[in-house]
Amino acid sequence: MKVKLHDGKTDATESSLRYAVLDTAKGWLGILGSEKGLLAVTLPQPSKEVALEQLGENIKKATPEDGFFSDIVSRLREYISGRRVSFNDAIDTSADTYFQIQV
Repeated sequence: MKVKLHDGKTDATESSLRYAVLDTAKGWLGILGSEKGLLAVTLPQPSKEVALEQLGENIKKATPEDGFFSDIVSRLREYISGRRVSFNDAIDTSADTYFQIQV
């Protein structure tokens, strides 16, 4: 299952899309984002491949880059291990409709 933060459409240039996949105690998580913010974060998946698939079609245009997400990766690891953390990360809503942004 995926927690979708964006509808998969983007006006970001292909070179600005980045992703990371991390192994946690609960499974593999995928993260997709741009300079504007997060586009998608998956819930724990049984494999790296499934986590990548859950990120959607934009993954084909994205560059793997763990360092770009280092802060959120460390917070996600803490969250998965049961610690309380804050997620105040920017969300890329550049291709979202007015309705999606309001909801």
